Amino acid sequence: MKRKTHQFLKAIFIVFLFNSCQKDCFFATGQETIEERSVEDFYHIQLWDNIDLELTFDTINKLQLVAGENLLDNIETTSENGVLKISNQNRCNWLRSYSKPIRVELRLKRISELEVHGTGNVVCTNTLKADSLMLNIWDAAGKIELNIDTKKSTIRYHIGIAEVYYSGKTRLSYVSSNSFGPVDARNLKSEQTYISTIGSNNNYVWATEILEATIGASGNIYYKENPRILRIFINGSGEVKQIEL
Repeated sequence: MKRKTHQFLKAIFIVFLFNSCQKDCFFATGQETIEERSVEDFYHIQLWDNIDLELTFDTINKLQLVAGENLLDNIETTSENGVLKISNQNRCNWLRSYSKPIRVELRLKRISELEVHGTGNVVCTNTLKADSLMLNIWDAAGKIELNIDTKKSTIRYHIGIAEVYYSGKTRLSYVSSNSFGPVDARNLKSEQTYISTIGSNNNYVWATEILEATIGASGNIYYKENPRILRIFINGSGEVKQIEL
């Protein structure tokens, strides 16, 4: 009786698996293909799933998708009300090999916000320029490397294990880190930096005038050079330390 029950449950699972995965489970990724797509004007980017994003600051908006030809139709790139959403709608990704990851090469005229969800990596080929640039990280696990030139920079790390690396310059820098991944902004030169952490990883910043550091957990905050004003608030086991050059 137990054996029949086991076989019955196994059969149900297989049927459920096939129905869930649908047709796209049964083909390989295909030959790597470059597809250009039109995009409406945008200033806010949402990146989802296992897609790598390469940003280039330019005078035009242009999107090129690099992926296996059998995956292209189910990779969503839509822009509406200034928001460009990039996501992978292919199912059963765990059945495939991604020796060459899905990549979006994006040229952009402006950017004010970047949201990262998922396991994709984000890099830029040149300096991103903006009055204000906000990075929101939600459940991310890739690597984010940005070079920026802004008046105001904001990093809000909500949850995830992604590694964040910032370089360039800004007048005002805000960092809020509530998760496990590190934020390394030691090469982002700012006049004023306000950083608050409640995570277990270490964070690095560079402020020339004012540094206000708040720690609520075990992670340390390391700062570069000697800011004119240093304010420290600690409610955890972490420490605020100067980087030894």
